[in-house]
Amino acid sequence: MEALERKVRAVYDALEARKNKVAIKAASAALQKHKGNQLLRALKALAQQRCGNEAEALKACAELQQEVPTDNQVLNLLALVWKATGQQKELTATYAAASAAHPKETELLRGLFAAHVAEFDFAKQQQVAMRLHRAGGPESERCLWWAVASLVLQARAEQAGSGGGGLGRDQLLQLASSLAAKQMAKAPVACQEELQLHLHILQERGQGAEALAALEGPLSATMPLAGERERLRATLTEAAGSVGKAARLWRAIWSSSPDDWIVWRAYLRCALAACESPTPENGLDTRDGGAASGASDAAALRIAAQARVLDEAKDALLAASGATHAPTHGSQHARSLPPVRLRGPALAAVDLAKRRLSLGLADQRGKCNSSLGLAESIAAYFASFGDSASYRDLRRRVSAFQIQEDLGMPVLVSAEDAEARAATLVALHARAAAAAQEEQLDPKERGAADECLAMAAGMLLAAWRLERSPRSPYRLLQALALLEAGQMARAVSAPLRLAAAALYGLLGAPEAAAAQLAALNVKNIQIDTVTGHLLLPALLAVPCGAKALAEVLAAAKSLRANHLREAGTSLLAAMQWGHYSKVLEFVKFKERLEASHTSAVAAVEARIAGLRTAGQHGLAAAREAAAGGDSVAVPERLRFNEDLSAVGVLEGAVEALAGLSGVEKDGLESWCTGAAKQAAACPLPDACEVLLLATFAVALQVTEAAAAAALDDTRKLNTLLGALAKTVAAVCKRVASLASEEALWLSLCCQAWCEQVAKARRKRGGRESGPQGGALLDKGFGEALAGVRDQAHSGLRGVLEALPPFCWEALNVPAELLVHQPPSAEADAFTSLRAALASLPLQQRRSCHKLAMLVPYRSRPGHLAEFLPEMQAFLTSERINFDIVVLEQSPRFRFNRGALLNAGVLLMSSLDHDYFVFNDADTVPAKDSGIHYAFPEGDLPLHVTPPGLHPKYSDNEVFFGGVAAFSREQIMAVNGHGTEFWGWGKEDDNLRDRLARIRSGMENDTEVFGEAATGYVANERVMYDFDTGLNTTTFCVSEVQQVERLAIKILIELECNSTATPWCVL
Repeated sequence: MEALERKVRAVYDALEARKNKVAIKAASAALQKHKGNQLLRALKALAQQRCGNEAEALKACAELQQEVPTDNQVLNLLALVWKATGQQKELTATYAAASAAHPKETELLRGLFAAHVAEFDFAKQQQVAMRLHRAGGPESERCLWWAVASLVLQARAEQAGSGGGGLGRDQLLQLASSLAAKQMAKAPVACQEELQLHLHILQERGQGAEALAALEGPLSATMPLAGERERLRATLTEAAGSVGKAARLWRAIWSSSPDDWIVWRAYLRCALAACESPTPENGLDTRDGGAASGASDAAALRIAAQARVLDEAKDALLAASGATHAPTHGSQHARSLPPVRLRGPALAAVDLAKRRLSLGLADQRGKCNSSLGLAESIAAYFASFGDSASYRDLRRRVSAFQIQEDLGMPVLVSAEDAEARAATLVALHARAAAAAQEEQLDPKERGAADECLAMAAGMLLAAWRLERSPRSPYRLLQALALLEAGQMARAVSAPLRLAAAALYGLLGAPEAAAAQLAALNVKNIQIDTVTGHLLLPALLAVPCGAKALAEVLAAAKSLRANHLREAGTSLLAAMQWGHYSKVLEFVKFKERLEASHTSAVAAVEARIAGLRTAGQHGLAAAREAAAGGDSVAVPERLRFNEDLSAVGVLEGAVEALAGLSGVEKDGLESWCTGAAKQAAACPLPDACEVLLLATFAVALQVTEAAAAAALDDTRKLNTLLGALAKTVAAVCKRVASLASEEALWLSLCCQAWCEQVAKARRKRGGRESGPQGGALLDKGFGEALAGVRDQAHSGLRGVLEALPPFCWEALNVPAELLVHQPPSAEADAFTSLRAALASLPLQQRRSCHKLAMLVPYRSRPGHLAEFLPEMQAFLTSERINFDIVVLEQSPRFRFNRGALLNAGVLLMSSLDHDYFVFNDADTVPAKDSGIHYAFPEGDLPLHVTPPGLHPKYSDNEVFFGGVAAFSREQIMAVNGHGTEFWGWGKEDDNLRDRLARIRSGMENDTEVFGEAATGYVANERVMYDFDTGLNTTTFCVSEVQQVERLAIKILIELECNSTATPWCVL
């Protein structure tokens, strides 16, 4: 036994050290002597799974499953393999078989319970929990509470229609209540969570009075904190319908904690709800006038009651005014500090005045102005709080602007009004930026006026909306310049980044929008609530964002997969620790994520993107990608988890979006035709469809908000689809590239929506106003922007470079706009910006990808002198965004092309290049050769010069030499070139084998020959080198030169281990 334990320990040690191959070898050697040992076989299966050999691992686990293992160590190892491979059902079946073989083993029953919890099988986990309870033991009582919680989850599933079809909801809740009552009669409630679960069951059964009585009885002792107990009592009283009594309870709680905003809102909610019933307490109306006067009298009574409630609330506020909080615990220094004034009562005064306005009580006898008017309340609040004299006025003004925006104020009637407000906000931000306190802030801290630039950008967007058609996009560019300038001081400001991401998406620059969200480190659930509606529609509409789209789709898939894989573990932990309130929260969260609209869209779009990518590699690849396409699971009911409040800057853009697509009857047709003419010379595939989708996707993104804000009857949307089909079909016939079903559907939806917006405007009196054109900026705005002019220069340049060419065409940007002069040149702070813009080449046909052409080089000046000008001319004619980088190796060792290219990849990856071309200095594409240095889409690189272009290798189908293009992800996936190839040749064959190995998943442990050799012969021997690559390339940069403004030359000195590869020495 000791020998077996030593061998098992050796396997465990190898697994803990992540030496999985060593673990496999150790387990295989031990099995030679201890044949059939289940523990060793399970350890070997785990090591195989971690090495990526899932097929062998699952086969070994299936063989062990047939033997019905009962050892906990073996079962735990099988659980690790099955959980990692998504085979939870196999684990459940194994534990079920083991517990059936040994029904009295509580450890096996616990494992079976955990397996059912991981599967969210509430009925079976309840049955196993009852078996554990009947088995007795020290945790028998806790197991009964597990059964009660499982019954509550079953009842909830039955109510939602996703139960197993057994007992009904009421029967399940009655059974749960009986079990809980039986347990509480047998033994006192052990913790607060058990009491809350019992009260939750009573509330779900409609027994609010019983729940309240239970709380007011001896069970209340399980809640040691009086504050929590009183809050729960008030909540139960309100749920039972006694809103008057609940109001008194909430008020008593608020009197003891006046800084609690939630309690204040609950008090007013219950107090005002008690005033809603217009019927007298005796149920009879004995006033003169009968029913005719009853309604008006009842309304008067209700208004009087509401006024009385607000007066009582006012008295409570006066009693609490000036309240302070002095710390009673903590360090001696903290206790010695002066008391802190509470903000709650002051904020409550503002809320009270707002409620008076909303209830129509503010205009009665001038009460609003004489006592607690809204303006006076706001002023009183901001006059009471401020850390320093210099900040007091600043914070008052910023907060007042934010409150005005939240209340929908002011009502803008012209573009000039919006620009004037934007000027005020920018001036306020400039004043804040000059404050001494702002200079001391960390870039990640929020400044006092960070929101000002975001609100100013929103005002510029509102000014654009108020223009008469055709609208000019200069205000959009000004808004982006403001946001970019603000980010230079506040690199991670959420208001600035989110607003910029929204505008970039609106203008068809999704990669720039993705960069904004990446700077905020958007991750986890924010992918579902923010990225899904803010970034995904723009990425789907514009083909330039292929890389960012792949990242977003992968993140959405990973979020869903990771949570669903770990949800069972979280639920089990909550059960085991007795946190039953968290059990309900975890189940609700899983359900919301399972039915997420963003996840469903991402899953479908990922399949579509896969089909498009596979189509570039032939029919067979497309068929393989299309296999099982209908297996994408889409929930029957979708949950829209998107946080639409994350982007306030788009709230005023609904009409502007409609204006882009045209609101007249034939607006869409004329717009499509004009866009098609403008895009006729664009080399992008399906340019016209791109233009349409870029606009429609953003329009549909805010359709839900638009329907609530601007449409009188959204049901008419469906009736319009049929009538508009003929118009859009005519457009699609004229533009052949719009024949896709996706474009047709988006066209119909967008046109119908625009028609509804137009009708709603006409019904509301045609409130479109604002003069056409006008000065770009007035004097006040120009003076306000003077402080950020230099920052805006570089910000606007970044904006222009980020915008793809077709967004300029879609927005109908006139060429003269770039050099347009306002009526008063001295009044325009953007004059120098427009001059810089005019001198900046737009490069309207430029690729949205950036190429780094890496040229390995040594001692061939003639080739290089001919290569550089010809290659630059060729790439320029291809409209490629590129840099040529010549990598010259120092003469210390033999030439190593692979290691030299690895060094170039590592150097250029830190910049903004997203693909690389490996091109020797003696290879230049001939004119009209059909060779293109395009970005390699998908998972496979692009062999620019296939065997047919090389006479020597024309019959070699696997030849991979010459010129090859790799994206950053592709070259990282194969770990670059092998670095053992000193001398000429074979590094390209090794790169080909690395690609084949990655695709097939095969492993090759062929060892490198270590004997001395020279050049080509040694390279034959190391041809199967898969261990070296980017991660083992060591080098230093000796010098960086510029070669006649054509390229950058980097002198690189490679490192060589002459012991391992003696052939590197000259």
